[in-house]
Amino acid sequence: MHSAVCNPAAQPVGTVAGWGGYLDIRELHSPTPLTNGVKLAQRNCLVLTETGEVLSPGSPSRSELTNIVAVASGDERGVALTRNGVMLSWAYDQQGPAQILASNIIAIAAGGNHSLALTEDHRVLSWGGGNVPANLTNVEAIAAGQLHSLAVKRDGTVVAWGDNKFDQCSVPLGLTGVVMVAGGHTHSLALKSDGTVVGWGAGSGNDSGQTRTPPDATNVVAIAAGGFHSLALRASGTIAGWGWNGFGQLEIPPSDSSFIGIAAGEITSFALTRLPVVTAQPLGQSVRAGTNVTIVVEAVGTYPWEYQWFHNGTNLAGATSPSLHVHLADVQVEDSGHYSAILRNSYGSRITSSASLD
Repeated sequence: MHSAVCNPAAQPVGTVAGWGGYLDIRELHSPTPLTNGVKLAQRNCLVLTETGEVLSPGSPSRSELTNIVAVASGDERGVALTRNGVMLSWAYDQQGPAQILASNIIAIAAGGNHSLALTEDHRVLSWGGGNVPANLTNVEAIAAGQLHSLAVKRDGTVVAWGDNKFDQCSVPLGLTGVVMVAGGHTHSLALKSDGTVVGWGAGSGNDSGQTRTPPDATNVVAIAAGGFHSLALRASGTIAGWGWNGFGQLEIPPSDSSFIGIAAGEITSFALTRLPVVTAQPLGQSVRAGTNVTIVVEAVGTYPWEYQWFHNGTNLAGATSPSLHVHLADVQVEDSGHYSAILRNSYGSRITSSASLD
């Protein structure tokens, strides 16, 4: 569960996509569509927008969280970092304002029930996560797993502390050149400057392959560690995933190269995409001739984008809205078949599933 400082205004902007677990993409974007995002937090998918606001699935935005440059999410609490280096924390069920934890902070991270902060003088502060190693200095990046913590030093080496029952703190000997780390439930990941990923931990009884980086995970620019799975964002905008797939958390949309950010929950995966995200696919219908028929698709995303409907693979002239009205009050046999829509913006296109009309 990793988080680092970013300048929202300088980041590419995307919409949250997700898969795995019991995720309902429509509910994910309700009541507030999770768009204009520049950064994702692990676990509970907090979204940092380009305007420095924080969005949370299923919840209204917190008005006191403004001018935010980084977010992180634990099991029960969220943390945020303001532009002037103040670290804020709040419980998800808390109604009052967020609590100030520290000042002069440049990066934050959140684990299961603990939070970390990286100070301006490159030391690490911890709340609820045990004692930080006394000699830990010159830290450049931090991350938090379920019950363990990770730090990258200026020389590219990694220091880990906390629960080590599954060797998640047993950093491989000779590991250097690290620029980013991520912590899962019982495993750890490190991204090296050459774009490769190294994993460790997940000892006996917890090994679902989440530390065994696949050969195609190259040219990686970001990593995320979920409960028992791992994700890597390639420079090409594609995502590699490995580990446990018991809830479909590794069912990454195929042939999609629009991703600009990733995050991993316990049994879910999230990503920021530049393409529109379909929140409700068109549904098939069986009707009698002469019936009024409307086929609808719902989507969210960063505007502008356009629609184009197809009937049996043929472009329908003028059918360029989210709703397709098929010969209102006069559906005939020739109107039966398969209907789908393509959503396009300047970054590419996304096609819906096919809805049958018969």
